[in-house]
Amino acid sequence: MTHTAVLSLGSNWGDREEAVKNALAQIQCRLGETVTSEIYFTPPVSGNGADYANCVAAVYTDRDADDIRLITKQMETEAGRTPERRERGEVPLDIDLVIFDGDILRPADFTRQYFYEGLLQISGS
Repeated sequence: MTHTAVLSLGSNWGDREEAVKNALAQIQCRLGETVTSEIYFTPPVSGNGADYANCVAAVYTDRDADDIRLITKQMETEAGRTPERRERGEVPLDIDLVIFDGDILRPADFTRQYFYEGLLQISGS
């Protein structure tokens, strides 16, 4: 069965745009066919740290939500994400599963401008 997963990606540390591009390539390889928004920049919601490079991706996959979360959290760790860095406002990579098969799993993220901007871009795809 093919599922539709909508992911929110962001990075505010190092080469932010490159981190998001690399993550998108990995998602395509690990999860399946992917449609993405452009990469765009937004200020951090917390006000802590540099602006984020953001992107929203719709992924068509046979993986379930738990598998997707496991894979994306592993990708974050591989990119250098740690709790200590997060506390300092350094986020090398953040990937959140916001929508799965039409169900909103992260309502707070769903209403954020950084997600909505990318969602609007891919909704016509």
